[in-house]
Order: sequence, then C-alpha cells, then structure tokens
Amino acid sequence: MKLTCLALFLTSFCYCFCQTKTPVIKGVDTLRVGLEDEKAANHLNFAFYDIQVLDCRDDTSSVGYSRGKKTKTYVFDTTVATKLAHWIGSYLDINQGSKGSTGLLVCVKKFRASEDASLTDINTGLQNQPINGWFSGVICKMEFFMSDGHYYYPMYRFDSIVHVDLRGPKSVGNCVGIALKTSLEKLFKIDFGKVVSNSRKMNITDVFNYLSRSEQTPILTAGVYKKGVYASFEEFKTNNPSIEQFEYRKGKFGDMLYVKQGDNEFPDRKCWGFSDGEKLYVHSGDKFSELVRVGNTFYLNGTKGAMSASLGNSTINDPYFTSILGAPNVPQQNSGAIYSMENYYYQVDMETGKIY
Repeated sequence: MKLTCLALFLTSFCYCFCQTKTPVIKGVDTLRVGLEDEKAANHLNFAFYDIQVLDCRDDTSSVGYSRGKKTKTYVFDTTVATKLAHWIGSYLDINQGSKGSTGLLVCVKKFRASEDASLTDINTGLQNQPINGWFSGVICKMEFFMSDGHYYYPMYRFDSIVHVDLRGPKSVGNCVGIALKTSLEKLFKIDFGKVVSNSRKMNITDVFNYLSRSEQTPILTAGVYKKGVYASFEEFKTNNPSIEQFEYRKGKFGDMLYVKQGDNEFPDRKCWGFSDGEKLYVHSGDKFSELVRVGNTFYLNGTKGAMSASLGNSTINDPYFTSILGAPNVPQQNSGAIYSMENYYYQVDMETGKIY
C-alpha cells in the first residue's frame, strides 16, 4: 500500500517536472514498438508482491527516433511507466494483488534506443557496425528500490548502454526487451536480507528528495539565453557563456565559429555550442545545429559524423575547408569521394552533454 501511495505521489511529481509545456518537434510520425511478454528462466530468491515504475526521464514522450527516408519516433501503446511495469512484473512473475508487503520500485532516468549510442571500440569485439563508427543500443539509467511496506531500501543502479543492433533483423521491441533483461540480471543475485540490514532506510519523503535532487538547471529556467559561446557543457547548463565576441559562418560541408579578441579572430573547433541571444546551437559533426526544447531536455536535427559520397570535379568554397586549407577556393580535381552530411534527430543528455 505504501509503495502505491509513493508511486501516485511521485508520478504526479515526475509528470509536472518532465512534461514542461514546450515546443515539440513537428512533422515526425510515430512508430509503435511491440514489447512481447517474457518469463525469466530463473526465479528470484525473494517474493515481490507489487511493482511500480516511475518515468523520471527528461523527456517522457518517446523512447527514441528511427532512421530512414522519413524519421519516426518510437512509442509504446501506453505510457513507458505502464508498459515497463507490466513487462517487468510478467518477467519476474510478480503476483500483484497477493497478500504481502514487499514491493519493487523502479525509477527510470534514461531509457532510449539510439543508432549512435556510443563510439566504436575495437576492443569490444562487436561486429556489423555502420561505417560512421558508432554502436547502436539502448541507453539506460534505472534505480531499483525494495519496499517492506514501511520503508524503502536502495538496491542498485543500472547505468549502461546495452549494445543491440537496431538495424538488424531484431525489432526495436526485441532490443528493448534485451535491455530490460540486462538491467534485471543483478536482481537475481541480490541477498535481500542484506539489503534490509545494510542499505539506508528511507521513508517516502527521503525517496522523494532523492529522486528530485537534480533540480532544473538555469538553461531550462532562463527567460533569456545569454548571447555568447559555450566553451563547455557546464557553461551551457548554467546559461553562462564565457566568450562574448564571435562570428558564426555557415557552410555546406561544415560550419565555423570564429572567436574575436580585439582586431584578431581565430576558429574555435572545441566549443560545446553558442547562443545568438534568441536560439541555442550545439556543435556536433563539424556543424552547429539548432536546439529545440522538449520536456526538460533539447533535441537537434543534426549529425554526429560524415558519410562519404562520390562526386565529380568541383570547386569547394566553404568556410570549414578554406579555414583548414588556407585557400578561398579549393578545386577537387578527380572524382574521388568527398564528404556529405546526413542529418538525424538526436537528444542532449542533460547530465553529460553528449547527444544520442
């Protein structure tokens, strides 16, 4: 009963906190993700009688974006909290409604399928990855609590990228299922007696304060964006750009941002982004893409890399290339490959500043 009361209380909190009334990305269709029920091969060494899932993500409207000729957003046929609670309850064989006071509380802070989840690492041994050098996967951050009907005990945090091939034969729903099963593996190894005796005992207020401790950052509450260059993600979060004088030059193959110091200017290729005083831009894939506020995060329609394409003789007159090569016009004498950009939807991780 206490777990249900906490869930109702925190669900209201999470909804108000995450679902800020902000512009949404227009012109994107939805793609419903099927998630079939499964049963774990093993049984827990402890019986849970209730499960609640809280969706505390910065954006609760989707679980990622697809790629293709037309971008679509991944959604379930119900809310993420309802879908995951049902799936986890079925997987763990939690007999809700049975007499018992022990409950499982799962707080979802990140859960998103992305085709550019992490950089390729030659030591991982993963195969069949795209040529742009990124692994696809499901980005997860989930907190697991145990309840005895009176108090709540932190069990563990699952904070990882589960690498699954979203472009392969498995459906997105299957990939989501793999991610959920991976997040639950530790639950089968936990000594629940030690959890009660060794973990911090928390009441409803303690859990609420713990889950709400990451307050809204200044960039989310700012009525006006300060004009300037964000040298780091921390400067972006605090709406405190350290460089005031700059010039932004947009190019077909790459953008350049020039920092001005007196009569001199020089290109800045390491900044996180900038604001023109009205809009926000992030630096990714040698382009500066406009950020769109959704919930308590930002999205961009941009790039994380370049894809090569064949092109005949041409002349490049672009600020990115001319600044590197030191010439206003650079002729391309043969029909080898040059780079062209492909844009997709990405979300900013408001903890790390990474986009995925």
